[in-house]
Amino acid sequence: MRFLDKSRILVRKTGPHLKKTARILLVMTLLVGVAFLAGVIGGLAVSGHWDSPELPRIRQNWEATVFIPLPGNHSGTGIAVSEDGHILTNEHVLSTALGAPLSVIVDDGSGRQTFEAEIVDVDEEHDLALLRINHVFNDPVVLVSNDLPPAPGSWTYGIGFPFGLRKQLSQGYISSKRFADRSSKAPAAARDAIMLHGQFEPGMSGAGVFDDEYGHLVGMNSMSIWMGDSTEHQIASPLVLPVRNIRAFLDRNNVPHATPDAPWWEYWR
Repeated sequence: MRFLDKSRILVRKTGPHLKKTARILLVMTLLVGVAFLAGVIGGLAVSGHWDSPELPRIRQNWEATVFIPLPGNHSGTGIAVSEDGHILTNEHVLSTALGAPLSVIVDDGSGRQTFEAEIVDVDEEHDLALLRINHVFNDPVVLVSNDLPPAPGSWTYGIGFPFGLRKQLSQGYISSKRFADRSSKAPAAARDAIMLHGQFEPGMSGAGVFDDEYGHLVGMNSMSIWMGDSTEHQIASPLVLPVRNIRAFLDRNNVPHATPDAPWWEYWR
């Protein structure tokens, strides 16, 4: 008597169906993998790190940075904060002018031009000054979406005119959310300042400080202060004026300024 091997018959009958199902699952898995990889690449491109070492908004922020010549071979830096010609700089930059007429040199891709500048407002306590020139900026700086100071270790970049030379780029990272020296010798603007581990030479007062992720303005260079208990133990720390003071100053003068919508995760910080 011969017995049929039913298991082999079952396999032969169902085998093609299993192979078809396996092929479908394989195709679906590949499609999901491709979609995930595309999302990662898109996220990197948006964040500005995919095209590294190019920094985010470097061209726009470069063109929005202006040169402020001053008497006595001095100079300062300013940043365009609105399309209608408003420029932000430090109050101590204007004090160096000693009442002389102010001018601003713009080089935003349309050629190097010099404009007479009008002083709109000054905030001596926070070392802020607002100028206006008769010029339209296509890409003014964009303020970061919230007033929280960058976390220590956050990388930033700045653009300015060190020693009155040509426009230059510098990089550094946030070393502290607050100024470390609470002595009475510290200037008033230092009370709210952010400490930066980097290098800002004379002439870069008023230079914008931008985050390394989106290229948004997180502060403005003010001054460097020597700190320490003796001449042998001192460090020079650049002080960055926080964006919350800048935003309040611009709002006080009804200056329209660009601010991006905050990503959803910012609301949970």
